[in-house]
Amino acid sequence: MDEISCLRGIRASSSPPRLSCELHARYHICWLFSLAFRLRAMVIFGAIVFGHFISMLYTCIY
Repeated sequence: MDEISCLRGIRASSSPPRLSCELHARYHICWLFSLAFRLRAMVIFGAIVFGHFISMLYTCIY
């Protein structure tokens, strides 16, 4: 679940401006999940780039 649809869901279910504790907690959980997904994507991307770089170096040396 991406954070935009998550936040939209919170906004739709919240009663005018006032955020209840439950909704506020849900917002933070959404934010943490989106952060975790972003970090995981960055780690995977970094590993791919690093692996590509190493294989390039390896083919240059040998």
